[in-house]
Amino acid sequence: MSQSGGALKRLLAILLPLAQSFSAGPSDQSLSLPDWLGNYPKSSGVTATASRLTLDVFYNSPAETDAIVAHYQAQMRAAGVKFTVTFDGIGNTISASSSDKSCTVRISDGETGSRVRVSCAPKSEAAVSQRTFAAAEVFQPSAIAPEPQLKAGPPMPENGSAVAEVKADLAAIQAEITESEKEDAKYTGGLTKALTGSTIAILHQTEAILEQKLVSLKAGARPVIVSAATNRTLAEVEEQIAMNQSKIQRQEVEAARYSGGLVYAMSLATLETLRQTQAMLEQRRVSLKYAF
Repeated sequence: MSQSGGALKRLLAILLPLAQSFSAGPSDQSLSLPDWLGNYPKSSGVTATASRLTLDVFYNSPAETDAIVAHYQAQMRAAGVKFTVTFDGIGNTISASSSDKSCTVRISDGETGSRVRVSCAPKSEAAVSQRTFAAAEVFQPSAIAPEPQLKAGPPMPENGSAVAEVKADLAAIQAEITESEKEDAKYTGGLTKALTGSTIAILHQTEAILEQKLVSLKAGARPVIVSAATNRTLAEVEEQIAMNQSKIQRQEVEAARYSGGLVYAMSLATLETLRQTQAMLEQRRVSLKYAF
């Protein structure tokens, strides 16, 4: 058989299992939280987003991080689930895997107690991705000599000023989350409750972006921070944030004029819509500023 024919057979051997995995298709139903990932008791501010490919649950707890880590470890041991616990200087991360799901639990300090984020994904998705990239090594051209391996040097020093800037943005977002959760606790249902819950979820996503950036900087990554003075899009977003903040302040005054009835309800809904817009603009600003 020719060399091209052999290469074709190897390519088919890689692509056929991948095609079969996609043809089978995941269920259209949203993912559900495994029994061994129950929330810590007396948690508050619980928000969740789920699809057939991802599941994210956020909540606050008055307990210390060590107690929450022990809570999840006990559940996983009882269910026979393998897991690992790591600490990156900011919080604890528990990685666990069952027969059908890969999940992580992120536990970090909050203003009072701890903040928890639970994320899950179908295990088949990760398996397909890993199998594809591992098999691709077969097609590396043999005529090209491998690049010489560099010896690992000492860890790069911490990017002090960049880390401080990310921490400041992270603290601001966490303060907004706390205020939004206080506002959310005032309502038991309806449109305003739904809007506040959505705003909290957006803020949590921004928080996760900043935490990821902080970890990379502490690991020695080169700081990339964009300035509004040199980036027109970032400058426009910051201008929109300032304008929307003015609208929020005016709407807060308007809503305070009423104590009940339809007009009061509509005023609150308008206010929460503006706050949701502000959370989206803040996330856009963070993404542009740190080049995500």
